[in-house]
Amino acid sequence: HILVGRKGVSPPVFGGIVAGTGALAMKFLPQVFPRSNTNTIRLICAAVVGLPLAVVGGMVWKLSRELVLNRQEAYNSARNGLLERIKMGRASRKRGYDLFIPDLSKSKSNEVDFGLILLPGALVDHTAYAVIASKLSDQGILVAVMNMEPCRLPMNQSGASKIEVLKIMYDVIGADGNDAGVAAVKEWAIGGHSMGAFQAFELCSELRPGISKLIMWGMGRAFHLPDNTLADADVDAVIIVGSEDTYCKKMSTADRHKFEQVLPQNRTTFVQIRGGNHAGFAHYGPQTYPIPDGVRAVTLEEQQDAVAKATAGFLRGKIGPKAKKE
Repeated sequence: HILVGRKGVSPPVFGGIVAGTGALAMKFLPQVFPRSNTNTIRLICAAVVGLPLAVVGGMVWKLSRELVLNRQEAYNSARNGLLERIKMGRASRKRGYDLFIPDLSKSKSNEVDFGLILLPGALVDHTAYAVIASKLSDQGILVAVMNMEPCRLPMNQSGASKIEVLKIMYDVIGADGNDAGVAAVKEWAIGGHSMGAFQAFELCSELRPGISKLIMWGMGRAFHLPDNTLADADVDAVIIVGSEDTYCKKMSTADRHKFEQVLPQNRTTFVQIRGGNHAGFAHYGPQTYPIPDGVRAVTLEEQQDAVAKATAGFLRGKIGPKAKKE
């Protein structure tokens, strides 16, 4: 149910169905087969109740095992990069997110043009995004990378919710009253990588008008057609993918067309990073689950430099349908 989402059958409902079926079988089977052996009826009842539970139990065990075995840890380079930024006073580890701060030493008002809430990909340690978040902060963008532990699934049920995003925004600007805040953010954007990008899309529709821009990395394949649509929304969006990203290549033309219909019409920009792959948006890998990733044809640093440049360019209006001509 966690993976399928709101359209799935919840565990309580499933349990009720199984228990109700078993109770009905125990009540009416003796009446249907009055002369049958009592043990036979008991076996039938046990099968009615036990078999569905055994099947679901086996599926849960298999899926849980795969989710544990395929967790993606951050490279040491990302961990060291985060520690270095913390020592510089340019990053901090908060409860529920890591914050990467632009250089505000020359700013009297601690004001930044853009703040980005970034959701990591499924099963990926959020620390893996420390390097690319640092690159964005060097370009004047405040970045908050959400912590999806312990499940590492960017979904409402695991903490990637509207409430949690608003908490981060209020915490950054000091609107919660606990402190003076870190910076005054003029405009907020939300984004993510892979499954995190899909969740960012869902949250964008819930957070408008507070969120004005949507950034999706490695999002060429929809996990399922979104429940919401941004077709007529007052939101600018960008989808950035690597040319060697197997996940994006696997999306059929029909599914791609359906997904494009729910994106902001005439306000969505597609950017391809030549030689980039799926895992290259962060410092982790290689990624082999659920399908093997493509082989990167550029260095990790080159891919992330290109992603950071495209992302910053989009936020500042230099990339997209309304791009400003210099």
